[in-house]
Amino acid sequence: MKTTTDLRSRWNSIFSFDWPMSKEIIIIAAPVVGAMLAQALVNQADSIMVGRLPAADSVPGQSAVGLTVKILWAIGGFLSAISVGTQAIVARRNGENSPYGAGNALASSLTVAVLTSGIATILGVIFGPTLLKIISGNDPEVMRVGAPFIRIRLLGIFTMVTTVSFKAFFDGLGKTYVHFWASILMNITNLVLNYAFIYGKLGAPNWGVHGAATASVIATVIGLAVMIYFALKKENRDTYKYFQFLSIKKDVIWSIVKLSVPSGIATFLLMAGFLIVDWVVGGIGTGEMKTINQTSNQIIITIMMPFLMTCVAFGTATATLVSRSLGEKDTLKAEKYGWNSVKIWGSVMLILGLIVGIWPEFLIRFFNPGESRLIEVASGPLSIIGFMLPFAAMGVVLMQAHFGAGNTLFVMIVEFVSQFVVLIPLSVILGRVLKLGIMGVWGPIIVYILMIALAMTVTFYRGKWKLIKI
Repeated sequence: MKTTTDLRSRWNSIFSFDWPMSKEIIIIAAPVVGAMLAQALVNQADSIMVGRLPAADSVPGQSAVGLTVKILWAIGGFLSAISVGTQAIVARRNGENSPYGAGNALASSLTVAVLTSGIATILGVIFGPTLLKIISGNDPEVMRVGAPFIRIRLLGIFTMVTTVSFKAFFDGLGKTYVHFWASILMNITNLVLNYAFIYGKLGAPNWGVHGAATASVIATVIGLAVMIYFALKKENRDTYKYFQFLSIKKDVIWSIVKLSVPSGIATFLLMAGFLIVDWVVGGIGTGEMKTINQTSNQIIITIMMPFLMTCVAFGTATATLVSRSLGEKDTLKAEKYGWNSVKIWGSVMLILGLIVGIWPEFLIRFFNPGESRLIEVASGPLSIIGFMLPFAAMGVVLMQAHFGAGNTLFVMIVEFVSQFVVLIPLSVILGRVLKLGIMGVWGPIIVYILMIALAMTVTFYRGKWKLIKI
């Protein structure tokens, strides 16, 4: 039975800021947010710089880039969910003061990452163009520039998943600066190589749209190299002993997989849902207007992606603190980390969301300054989604907190229901059947965001996640 004091403590943790705890959250989260933002900018740079090509290539090129990124995240994101199990176990073992247990988690995680991502890379290169053809509605202009782009870009699945495995380990220890530096170097590499390969500068060949894919893949290799460099440092190797063959444990592999698969399915469902939305948009309009609609849709998603990825990043830091606190057997502290994180990042997204909601045209022009019809089509949906950003922050941050606690099956179920029972049917009905255009497709996303926020908030408050053993 809860005492009055217990209830007062819980309500205080929800509605008031704990400034020392908030400072700790920000210190750990800042490098993760910076790293995630830099990672998002890799894809943003592709779209922005492709948007500066002549219109014949820029419009279908931006559509191809946007579709390919979602396919990459549907495949690579599913496999990268290994980070959820890895980070949760590492943070829990860190809270239990078991460095060897944390090292076991990395060794076991890398084994799964290398095997699964190697196979997925081969299949992605073979079947990627076919997926792009289906989702784009067999748009000939998108396929002209997109087929070579997607084949090259999906080569990055291996480096993406393997990097994430290292990232989850260091994030779980609270060493979030490691991936931050990797992401900064990746972004610099991508920008320089994009400039070279897209426009034929610095003595490089002029590859246009698929030059962006080449630059991105090389950048991910650089990022993985940085993660390996930190992992090879003597103090890390000696403390965690993850490169010893005996550190690979079957039971740890199983624990990681058991925790990660629901998260992977949730990620796949998320990306699959948005790819189906792309397919719905692909059926709106004909001829040149069809391509305008698809490109407008991709620009909206591209603009919103950094905001959503920083929500994930802040939530990732929260997951580490929640899991570590549970390892220390301090459930109230774990809960306070969750609520403080929501208040901090929700406030940030409230300010940024107002900017997006009030001035959507400015952001759209930044991505494609030469096509006025894009501004007309994309402004309304972008403005509405901007105002929803605080609720998106609430849902995503608490979703990551659930991941840190090991409550991954719940997240998967919520994602499935909100995507395939609500978002997709409503998008088809409003977008295609009632012919409300892109606004009809993006309207249901508001309902989706609110559903996720409500489900994550209510379940986090109920607190059954505190009883999960890892």
